[in-house]
Amino acid sequence: LEGEWKKAEQILKRSLDLNPDFGPAHYQFGRLQLIQAYVNALGWSRENRSIRRIQSHEMTLRALEEFDHALRPGSGFDDPLQREIARAFHAYIGADSDRTAQIIESACSRFKGMAGVEELYWLMGASSKGEARMKAFSEALALRAHYPLALHSRADERMKNNDLDGAAADLETL
Repeated sequence: LEGEWKKAEQILKRSLDLNPDFGPAHYQFGRLQLIQAYVNALGWSRENRSIRRIQSHEMTLRALEEFDHALRPGSGFDDPLQREIARAFHAYIGADSDRTAQIIESACSRFKGMAGVEELYWLMGASSKGEARMKAFSEALALRAHYPLALHSRADERMKNNDLDGAAADLETL
């Protein structure tokens, strides 16, 4: 949550060393991999773009494996909202946009107002285009004003649309 990804990765790997079947740790590790892949792919610099794409692809494949583990029956991963987020991430990584949208819409309705739903709105934005993308990122930020991933994502979208003031405001909020 605080952006200490290396530390989080070490803790999650240690947890999985202790219990390789622990679904919640697989979910969190997959989530961490997917978020890192997404942020790595955003890279506003043109330098090393091809290397970042390869790294992001590898992290995404790892995230998919982790979500597969987390969603297995008997894994101990029983938080209903997080299971839906994992299912949505899994569909997103698998490039199944229709299924991703269906899971997100259903879960947003079912878990409306609960902490964590902002991740679904962020994912909705990440998997959308145009105005729907901005709307979803803004929805995520309405639920959690200082959500770094949504702020970065919306800033990136604003930069693409030449809204440099809006992008700067989002980045300053971090």
